[in-house]
Amino acid sequence: MTESKHQPVPIDLFALEAALARIDGEVTTGIEKGLPDGPVRLGDIAQQGWNLLQGDLPMPNLVLKQKALTHNTAHMQAYCDQHGAWFSPHGKTTMAPKIFRDQLKAGAWAITVANIAQLQVCLSFGIERVYVANEMVTEYDARFLARQLVQRPSAEIYVAVDSKAGVDVLAAAVKASGAARRQRVLVDFGMPGGRCGVRTVEDAVALAHLILAEASALELVGIHGYEGIAQGNTREAKLATANAYLHDLQRVARDVAALCPDAAPFLVTAGGSEYFDRVVDLLGTKALAGCQLVLRSGGYVTHDSSFYDKISPFGSRTWRPAQGARLIPAIEVWSAVLSLPEPGLAILGMGGRDMPTDIELPLPLLQARKGTPAKLDGEWRVTRSNDQHAYLSYPSDHDLAVGDLIGSGISHPCTAFDKWRSILVVDEDYRVVDYVRTYF
Repeated sequence: MTESKHQPVPIDLFALEAALARIDGEVTTGIEKGLPDGPVRLGDIAQQGWNLLQGDLPMPNLVLKQKALTHNTAHMQAYCDQHGAWFSPHGKTTMAPKIFRDQLKAGAWAITVANIAQLQVCLSFGIERVYVANEMVTEYDARFLARQLVQRPSAEIYVAVDSKAGVDVLAAAVKASGAARRQRVLVDFGMPGGRCGVRTVEDAVALAHLILAEASALELVGIHGYEGIAQGNTREAKLATANAYLHDLQRVARDVAALCPDAAPFLVTAGGSEYFDRVVDLLGTKALAGCQLVLRSGGYVTHDSSFYDKISPFGSRTWRPAQGARLIPAIEVWSAVLSLPEPGLAILGMGGRDMPTDIELPLPLLQARKGTPAKLDGEWRVTRSNDQHAYLSYPSDHDLAVGDLIGSGISHPCTAFDKWRSILVVDEDYRVVDYVRTYF
C-alpha cells in the first residue's frame, strides 16, 4: 500500500444520517414510478415482502443490485487507498444521498458535484466537504459560495476556476460577504478540444498568480484536470491523447505547487471512469511528491453492462485490464412483453423515459416467467426505442410470451438515475431490501 503523506479527516455523517432518517419517514402513495399503489412509509419498504419477479411491482422498473453496489463501493475505495489517493466520487452519476453515505462510510474524502444545484443537495443533507468540479461564474453561484463561508463554519467547498472573470466574481462575492474565511479554488487545466480549463502551462501559471493576488478572498489549493474526454480515431489513439494530457497536467501541478509552499496539502485532482489507472501512475505520490492526488470517478459505483464494462480498467470486457477484481453491473431495467406483432419482434413496455439511450441501447440479459429468471444468449437485441416502448429482436423460434418479463443491463449509468425519483434495491433473488431517492 502506498501511504499518503496527508491523512484525510473523515466527514461527520451525523447530519447526513439524520436527513436520511427524515426521508425514511415520508409516505409514498403510488404516485412515484416504480412503486406500487397504496400508502407505504419509505423506511418500511424492505419489510413489505415485495419481489420484482412475483408481480408485486409495476413495470417498467429500474432496480439496483445490492451485492454489486456493496462490492463496487468497497473495491474502488480499496484501490484508492492502495495507491495513496483520496477519493471524491462524482455525485452527478446517482445524485442519491444514501449512496453518498455509503461511499463516505467506505472512506471517501468528499463528494464531487458538477454545479451549484448539486452542491445545494449535498449541503442540505449535511455533506459539508464537497468539490464542485466546474466553473462557478454567475452572481448567484458566487454569492451562494460566499454565504456558506459565513453560515457554515465547518464546510469545505472547493471550486475550479479557469479565467480572470471567474477569479473576479468569486473574490468580489467573498469580500462583499465579510467572510473571515477564504474560498478554496483550484486552477482548471483543460485539453485542446475539451471542455473548460486553460490550455497551456503558461496560462495556468498566470492564472495562479491572479488567484494569489486575491489572497484576502481566495485560497489556491490545487490543480484540476479531466482526461476522460480524450479524442482519437482508435482506442490506442485516445489513450495516447490522455497520456499526453496527463503529462502536461503533471508539469502544471509542479509549477503551480511551487507557488504555494504553504498548501497543506496541495491537491491534484483528475480521474474519470476510463483512465483512472493512468492518473494514478502519472499524478500519484510517486510522480508528484508532496502533492495529494484526488480521484473523482463516478460511474464505478453501479458500473454497467456495456459501455463502462468495455472501457473501465476494472471492466470484464476491457482491452487494458488493471490488476484486481472486476466491477459488477448493479443496474437492471425490467419490462413486460406487451406485444408479439411479428416473428422475431417483441414490443417491451420501456422506453427513453425509463432507460438510458444516449450511448447504447439496453442489453437484454434475462427472461422471467412466473418468477423464474433464465439467461438469454447474444441473439437478443433492443434495436430502437420510443418514449415508452422498446423494440426487441429475438430468435423467432424461442418460447416468448406476452406478459413475460425481460431484464436488461444498461449502458451509461449517468443517464439512468435521473429518470427515476425512487429506485428499489434488490437482493440476488430480486427481493426488495431497500430504496434510494434521487435529487436531480
